[in-house]
Amino acid sequence: MKKTIGLFRVMNYEELDKAAELMLRYSPKEAYEILDEILMQYIAGATFRRKALNNLTKVWGNGQKSLNKYQISVLQKYPEVSSEERIAMQLLMTLYSFPFFSDVVTIIGKYIRMNDNFQSKTIMEEIRNTYGMTETVSKGGLSVLGTLVNWGFLRTDKNGKYDLTGKKIKIENEFIKNMIVYASLANSDAEYISLESINNHSGLFMFDFNINSSDIIFNNIEMIRERSDVFVKLN
Repeated sequence: MKKTIGLFRVMNYEELDKAAELMLRYSPKEAYEILDEILMQYIAGATFRRKALNNLTKVWGNGQKSLNKYQISVLQKYPEVSSEERIAMQLLMTLYSFPFFSDVVTIIGKYIRMNDNFQSKTIMEEIRNTYGMTETVSKGGLSVLGTLVNWGFLRTDKNGKYDLTGKKIKIENEFIKNMIVYASLANSDAEYISLESINNHSGLFMFDFNINSSDIIFNNIEMIRERSDVFVKLN
């Protein structure tokens, strides 16, 4: 079964940062309402604004409902990290929250391994082969590309050519390393993934990291050793 798209627009750093701040200070319902008032200043139309709100609160909450344990644990760590690490946490929560986003970033990473630049039409063709030829798919794919530009990992020109900026976020924070593992497992069709494959995952090209078995601290990540490999799964 195909995964839903769910992504309506470019995920903006400042908006996500504000959403996280509000979720920390208020109930989900109150945060949603305050964020709605903020977006009302520059997003015309209730439908467009609702879709934008749903995207933001999907990353840093659960709409107007209670947050799950994982979202709460990440939010509690968010104020403690550097601004660059906050970008990493935003990106990892977006990967976790939107399987479509994760799939598209993995496709982009695959092409980047072959060359430091690519055409958007190449990425869009592969996305459509998987998700279909719909306007929603096209908008979602362009939203992912736009998000990576917004966060400084890609740059583009008017001809639809995208280049790597060379920006990578170095991950040394143990909690964020576990977020990488968690996001990888949450979006995988496989029950078990080796740490080696996570360390070399094409969809994590935005990060500079290396995860060892000694880094795993999340209680719901189980480790299985097989010969020289370490595999992880979600409990």
